[in-house]
Amino acid sequence: MSRARVWAFAWVCLFFFAQNGLYFFYPCDVAPLLVGAVVFYALSEGPFFGFILGIFAGALLELFGVGKIGLEPLFFAGAGFLSGMASSRIFHESFIARTVLPVLVTYGLCLFNLSLSRATSGEAPWNPALFRDAFLFYDLASTALLSPFVFYILSKFSFSGRKKRRPAAV
Repeated sequence: MSRARVWAFAWVCLFFFAQNGLYFFYPCDVAPLLVGAVVFYALSEGPFFGFILGIFAGALLELFGVGKIGLEPLFFAGAGFLSGMASSRIFHESFIARTVLPVLVTYGLCLFNLSLSRATSGEAPWNPALFRDAFLFYDLASTALLSPFVFYILSKFSFSGRKKRRPAAV
């Protein structure tokens, strides 16, 4: 395993602890820093590594959180895989990669958790109002504001696979 991939797991752990530490200072939801890290490394290292790192990030959330075992790792694995698949279609340092993609993953996570809670409570898990109820402005706005900083930190201090290429000598 390369040095960049080992550091990816360390950075995900660091962002997990930072995300949980911020929860004690801000009683409402904190932007999921793990989403930005998983999306960054999936774009940098590809879909398979995004899948593995997503399982790891989801397992951290499951081990130290409350919920049904297996569903968070499944969601984060899917988000990492799909983000890695999108890496061939979008520019890694674009606005879409840094803000829109993490916001879409955060919205998907809210939609996933809300439909799961409705299904376990006996309500109809899928109805048109679900898409409106899953739109949590604070979570999406804070993800849009913080994910470029997560991308910046990871691009400067991690050893990601995307290296700047030198132009060919003429």
